[in-house]
Amino acid sequence: MGKAFPLAVAVILFGSSWRVFAASTMTGNELIQQCGAAVSSMDGKLALTLDADLFGQGYCTGLVNAAFMAVKGLCLPEGVTMGQHVRVVYKYLQDHPELLHEQDRVLAAIALFDAYSCPKKR
Repeated sequence: MGKAFPLAVAVILFGSSWRVFAASTMTGNELIQQCGAAVSSMDGKLALTLDADLFGQGYCTGLVNAAFMAVKGLCLPEGVTMGQHVRVVYKYLQDHPELLHEQDRVLAAIALFDAYSCPKKR
């Protein structure tokens, strides 16, 4: 994947909302760890101790929330939660290790768009 790909995806998916969402500089390599901790915490498998990466969990959740608000053209099932969005992004990152060098915000947006894009009309 070339350097132009993430920018092209961002322009297509975000339109004018891109500026609000563009502050992140991390890659999928960091995001997969942070979202993994967030999912473990949601599942009750990560005790809230000083050793837990609470900042990372919050970063993942915040980034996924920002991606959700920035991505256009989503058709969400009724009752979907932010926790589900985090799980969707985490699963996408697990399923696509070849993309983990890409920017985290782009990967989160692609994951949500992939999971919730509206069906094409014929």
